[in-house]
Amino acid sequence: VEELRSDKRFGWAIAALLTYGCRISEVWSLFPEEGGIAECVTINKSKKASEIRSTIALPPQNVEKFDLYNIERNYEYKTPEQYGGERAKAEGYAMAKWLRDYFADKEEKFQLYDLRHYWGIKSTKSDLSTANAAESMGHSVKIHQDTYLSTFALKDAREVAAKKL
Repeated sequence: VEELRSDKRFGWAIAALLTYGCRISEVWSLFPEEGGIAECVTINKSKKASEIRSTIALPPQNVEKFDLYNIERNYEYKTPEQYGGERAKAEGYAMAKWLRDYFADKEEKFQLYDLRHYWGIKSTKSDLSTANAAESMGHSVKIHQDTYLSTFALKDAREVAAKKL
């Protein structure tokens, strides 16, 4: 991700997806704030109205490491009313294509949504409660438990326990 961050159009978005775990279509509304938090517009697939939610940087040091306070955007929106689904999708598809092209000749690869999933898995090993992690990602506690806590293995439990001692 550090190498990808240098791309002016999509580097910040890749770093923000990794750091905040938001959905790809939500990253265009993500505005980092001091203290390792950010607000973004939740884009729901259900009939529930979009709203502004807070999300948490994991780890908070990534905000400065990836210089997420200094973002040059070619597309953004700050409110649910400003959200343009077609434009957000087009930007997401363009970013996904750019990432595929970048990895075309490389052994290691990842997809955009892998960054969100990485954040979810990372949240299980952090001090965040399951409820706070789920809220930060914009989904229910049940979805968070079913999707991410199932990845929590014995070695992870040992690491968490060692931190607590």
